[in-house]
Amino acid sequence: MPTYPETRVPHPPGGLLRGMARVVSRLTAWGLGRARAVYAVLGLWLALAFLAAALAIWGFAELAEEVMQGSTRRFDLAVMTWMNARASPGLTRLALSLTQLGSWTVVAVTGLVVSAFLWIHGERRAVALLWVALVGVTFLSALLKDLFGRERPAVFEWRTPYAGGRSFPSGHSMNAMVAYTVFAFLIARLASSPALRRATFLVAAALITLVGLSRIYLGVHYPSDVIAGFATGFAWAMACVFAVYVLRDLRGRG
Repeated sequence: MPTYPETRVPHPPGGLLRGMARVVSRLTAWGLGRARAVYAVLGLWLALAFLAAALAIWGFAELAEEVMQGSTRRFDLAVMTWMNARASPGLTRLALSLTQLGSWTVVAVTGLVVSAFLWIHGERRAVALLWVALVGVTFLSALLKDLFGRERPAVFEWRTPYAGGRSFPSGHSMNAMVAYTVFAFLIARLASSPALRRATFLVAAALITLVGLSRIYLGVHYPSDVIAGFATGFAWAMACVFAVYVLRDLRGRG
């Protein structure tokens, strides 16, 4: 039986093949590493942002429905009556001072100070997003107040002349939640020790809580207004805070 010679496919020189393989391998490793880093950062931070914001928005929606149905009235009146029974001239003076921490004027001035601190430390993207947060909450508050149209409480005489517009959600509570949450996150990133970071967040939480309580004590908001303001403010603050972290991490991996 006749035999035929084995047919072979010609190959490029071994050195060139190995060189091309090394180049492709390095490019693939570099590309996959970069893709993993980008997607890991975006996935982690955006997932956390979505979860926190979604929970806050869900809470606000549930509360808004209860408010519109009148289901929170008993709770609101009980809390306000309890506070009113313990009112005193000293507490009123304190509440009038604390409530200003949630006013746009105080928030804006504090924002300027924090912006200068961040600018000095080279955090210019953080400064921009800080003001997106502060200006954005003003429009969000006005939009929601007009949407729900809830009148301010008439449970007892107001202890402050500084109240106008609608009641739900509390604008001062929203301002405080957004401003002091964002301030705390941005400043804590530059803190030199874990203890200082914890102290920053504790101070922010205390200020936010005191502003909310002051609005109820002064008689210009129901407790449900304040809780709703905290929920919507937290959702907006989380969106802005995590945007800062995403930009920082992507820049660091760029």
